[in-house]
Order: sequence, then C-alpha cells, then structure tokens
Amino acid sequence: MKKIAIGIQDFRELITRNSYYVDKTKTIHNLLISNKYYFLSRPRRFGKSLTLSMIKYLYMGEKELFQNTYIYNKRNFEETNPVVYISFASYNKFEDVEEFIKYNLNIYIEDKIYELNDFTKSINLGYLLKEIYKKTGKQVVVLIDEYDKVI
Repeated sequence: MKKIAIGIQDFRELITRNSYYVDKTKTIHNLLISNKYYFLSRPRRFGKSLTLSMIKYLYMGEKELFQNTYIYNKRNFEETNPVVYISFASYNKFEDVEEFIKYNLNIYIEDKIYELNDFTKSINLGYLLKEIYKKTGKQVVVLIDEYDKVI
C-alpha cells in the first residue's frame, strides 16, 4: 500500500518507499529541453527541494527511479551530466559561508560523488565549473537549494 510522503525531500527516498507522488516530470522535461537558466521560486513547503532532487537524479541518469513517470520514455538516461549541488538547509548564520560551501558542496559525476578539493581548493564557482567541464567534456548542471537561508 502506498504511503503519503510527509517531509521527504529526496526523490530516490520517495520512490523507494513506495509513496504517493504527483508526476511533475512533464513540466520538468519541458524546462530541461529548452537549455535555459531557471530560478524556481515557490512558497515554503511547496516541494522545491524535492524538485531539485528529481532534477539531480535525471541528470545523473537514474532511469529506474522514473519508471512510472512521463519522462521515462522521453529522455535518454544514458546521456548524463555532472551535477554540482549545494543546499543551505542546514546553514547556521554563525558559520562562515565559504567554509560551509567548502564542506557541503556535492559534485556528482555519473554514479560517483567528488569533493571540492578533487578539482580545486578555492570556492571560485566559475573555475570549478571549467575544471569539471575539462575533466568530463560535458555541460555542468548547478543546483542550489535553500539559497535564501544565507540571507
């Protein structure tokens, strides 16, 4: 029996727990094929973190997670992209922002996770993206969650 997912912000967890999910992949698919920059703004508790998590798994090629969704047969899951993901959800205003980013920035390339120092010791995002592109030859996807927590 399916469960109602309350407080789950990770798409993989939602799917593997067999929870109810309203399929938003048609909208996401339309956004992603246009290759533009997007700023998703919605009120608190409206699923922004879950949506970013879904996008992360799409670009990582996790096809099995999307089996019962619109996008399953529309996307080539063999074509993956590196994903740089940072969430400020656990940021504490007393922490140094640069130090927080340094230790909480996740870099996903296919099924592996890398640390910032695998590419650079500085937090220069432009330089980091260029280094990832040089290493992979693929366009890098940048996802920033809870960006307003720092403010």
